[in-house]
Amino acid sequence: DLSYIRPRVLRLYDLHQLIYENELKNLSNIPVEEDRQKIEENLKTKKETFDQLWKQYLGKKKSLKDQYIKSLEENYEKKLAILEQLKNIIDNNEIPLKEAFDHFNQIQEEWKAIGAVPHNKANDLWMRFNHYVDLFYKKVELLKEMIEIDQRKNLEAKIELCEKAESLLMDETISPKDAYRQIYELFDQWKQIGPVPKDKKDEIWERFQTTLDKIKDNYRNSIELQKQRRENNLEAKKAIIDKMKYILSEEIVTHDDWQKKTNEVQDLFNVWRSIGPVPKEYNESIWVEFKSLMDKFYQNKKEYYEILKIEWQENYNKKLSIIKQTEKLVNSNNWKKDTQTILKLQEEWKKIGFIPAEKNEYLWHRFRSACDQFFANKEMYYANLATAEVENLYKKEAILKELDDFQFNNNPKEDLERLKAIQRQWYEIGNVPYKERKRIQDTFRQKINSLFDQLKGVRIDESNDEFKQRIEKILEHSGGLKEAKSELYNLNNKIKKLRSDIQTWENNLSFFKSSANAELLLQEYKKKIDNAKTDLKILEEKAKYLRQAVNESEKN
Repeated sequence: DLSYIRPRVLRLYDLHQLIYENELKNLSNIPVEEDRQKIEENLKTKKETFDQLWKQYLGKKKSLKDQYIKSLEENYEKKLAILEQLKNIIDNNEIPLKEAFDHFNQIQEEWKAIGAVPHNKANDLWMRFNHYVDLFYKKVELLKEMIEIDQRKNLEAKIELCEKAESLLMDETISPKDAYRQIYELFDQWKQIGPVPKDKKDEIWERFQTTLDKIKDNYRNSIELQKQRRENNLEAKKAIIDKMKYILSEEIVTHDDWQKKTNEVQDLFNVWRSIGPVPKEYNESIWVEFKSLMDKFYQNKKEYYEILKIEWQENYNKKLSIIKQTEKLVNSNNWKKDTQTILKLQEEWKKIGFIPAEKNEYLWHRFRSACDQFFANKEMYYANLATAEVENLYKKEAILKELDDFQFNNNPKEDLERLKAIQRQWYEIGNVPYKERKRIQDTFRQKINSLFDQLKGVRIDESNDEFKQRIEKILEHSGGLKEAKSELYNLNNKIKKLRSDIQTWENNLSFFKSSANAELLLQEYKKKIDNAKTDLKILEEKAKYLRQAVNESEKN
């Protein structure tokens, strides 16, 4: 199918020419003459090979086209022969009418079976055929009843084609392009159908032609609309490129700034992918320009972090030294002196600069584990475990088992109430042995939060009254103050991230305002920002209440 292959072959040809010209330009950048000559010879060989393939393609294309043209001419000659047969039937008055009519039907079937003819001859041929058909029907007036039946069938067939055409016009699921293609398929069928009753001829044709013209107009309009959309998409992508250029012009000097700008660049890339195609002649160049800007950004980022690697290693060694000092004190019995030492090491830890998250997480986990173990050993040294605490541990282990077996019943509201009931039951249970408190609480928090997360954001939709009741329950038991502070820390992190996201999204709005096609994207972004601001207000109110509750608990 040449119509399918041709644009792809032309695309390959253009791509080959672009690569060939770029490699020719790059020859001048090769300092060694001998290397340049080898590359030039290799390039010449590739060019000759491609040219040979191109000539083969052109030859095959011409051959196929010649065959097609030849087949059109052959079909034309066949139909001329059929016209001659039809003319002979009309001119021969010796043929019995029934035999003439049978022969006429056979000729019609043969005519329909023959394929396409040259376009410039098709209409004239069709008009001549219909002319002879009309002459034939005039001749066979004695078979008027049969003719009338045939014409009524033809009318029904054409009415059916009109209905199909009108369905194409009304069906919004069919694209204008497909409707245009299908209406001409129906038109081809129309031409194959014989005449209709004379009093219906103009009426049925006007009905079909009206629908045909409307579909043609819709198709032309869709082409213009698609062209305008592509122009709008081009403007939107140019705006993204301008934003990328602005980011590259900024001075980025800190790790946080690089992370923030990386998120902005990723957002720009996601927006780019969401925008539709641009005019074909700009498709390659606009992408190459945008990609080169992205490559430049990430190259700058790579160079920045290569410089920071030395500083990060020094910070890593400092934290590792603090960890080793802390681990030596874990099993110490000089609690007063070593507590001060641990606190001092914690302050030193805070002053050490940035290291990559994956390494920092490992070091922080190890350091925190050593500190927690030290203070756990200290508390165990001063406290005795009560029998009630052991019983409470068994109760809480049973709740953990209940969480493991928890099954959702496809009713989010009911599932939420069930989880809240389990949460209330947990906090109504008293203390557990100290050495188990962190483990049991962390495990509970991990499991309950995982289930809440599966309810797709039920926690952020928690009412203020429910939130306050939950915090009061937490602060009622020993160790609740620490958990409440952890809750406040997590809330503050969510608020900080949400504020940063809102600022980034609002900044990204600016480069779409000049593009008419970006209106939908603007609406989606604004809706996203409005929802985020609503969530931010809820989180800020909860954080304010929790901060006051923690302060009051510390005073008491």
